[in-house]
Amino acid sequence: MAQPITETTAVPQPRRPRLASLDVLRAFAAVAVVLIHTSAAVLLHTPHEARGWQVAGFINQFCRFAVPAFVLITGAGLFHNYGQRSSFSPGQYYLRRLKSIGIPYLFWSFAYFTLYRWMEQDFHQFLPRFLDVLATATANYTFYFFPIIVPFYLLFPLVRPLARSKWMGMAALIGIAGNGFFVWFAFPQPKVALGPLLSQLYAYAGNTPLWWMGPFFLGAWLVTRWDAATAWLRRYWIGLTALAAFLLVWVMQEFHAYVGMGKLAYVATNFRPSAYSYGLVIMLAMVGLGAVLSERAGWAMHAIESFSKYSFTVYLVHPLVQQATSKVLSPLSIGPLIHFVLQGCLVIGLSYVLARAIDKVPGGSWVIGVR
Repeated sequence: MAQPITETTAVPQPRRPRLASLDVLRAFAAVAVVLIHTSAAVLLHTPHEARGWQVAGFINQFCRFAVPAFVLITGAGLFHNYGQRSSFSPGQYYLRRLKSIGIPYLFWSFAYFTLYRWMEQDFHQFLPRFLDVLATATANYTFYFFPIIVPFYLLFPLVRPLARSKWMGMAALIGIAGNGFFVWFAFPQPKVALGPLLSQLYAYAGNTPLWWMGPFFLGAWLVTRWDAATAWLRRYWIGLTALAAFLLVWVMQEFHAYVGMGKLAYVATNFRPSAYSYGLVIMLAMVGLGAVLSERAGWAMHAIESFSKYSFTVYLVHPLVQQATSKVLSPLSIGPLIHFVLQGCLVIGLSYVLARAIDKVPGGSWVIGVR
């Protein structure tokens, strides 16, 4: 998931300014990730005719921009931080990535794996099994994001020269169009032969980086034309929001059609023509809205920036918070709609509070990737 902007060059240089619009998008995306997972529980365990199921289904599909948004932010952050620098040390760059991504991944993989083994009282072959889930990013169901994003970090030094090249726009166009081509012709199930090794890392072929190059290069292109791009998006964000609403109708029609066929799993993904198109447009609208909020929101913008700072931590800890709140709420006699709304608010709020608390513990920032 996208990290706070940091220096990674061998020669000290002034810190690059934060991009407030991306803070807004990052905060919205973090909330959306939580709502996708809390709504999924309702969709799996509630009758389709219940009002709670209908609301959860709408929220689940509305929030489908979340993962593409984090990929976009990653591309934007990398090219913003390092794209225009005259000096660049790949060694120090990789070391920074190891600190900001590798250490939190190792820590939370161990934490979740140990917790689940303790809950099941099953410590048989603990170390070999832990190394297996570590290698396949399966310590927790949300960790599928790491195999998506890490290859982009690894390959960034190779594509970094595009930042100063006239070919950046072409790279973004190829990325978006190529990504769309794969999504359109592979839906509902990506048909990619990954081989025995990669198929363990990418149990679902659509999670390979090839399927995410569109948002990544869109983010890269945006920051290389930031002033002009955000000025245009700020001016037309309402129109883009209206277009996104129109595309969301397509998303929901597809959702109900596949649910009616008993294929809920087909619409629990971003690899659909409707969701891909909707995601691109709503992300651009949110960047434009972010430009507006950064100028007018005042204290609210400070709250958004704070939540954005801990978005990666919210991603890491929210499954634990969701599991805890489920144990508390399940015995209560409340309907699925109230349960979904209440749990969503609790998981968002408590995950943020927990993130801030961890950050204040000595050494805590190392395990949440915040510096």
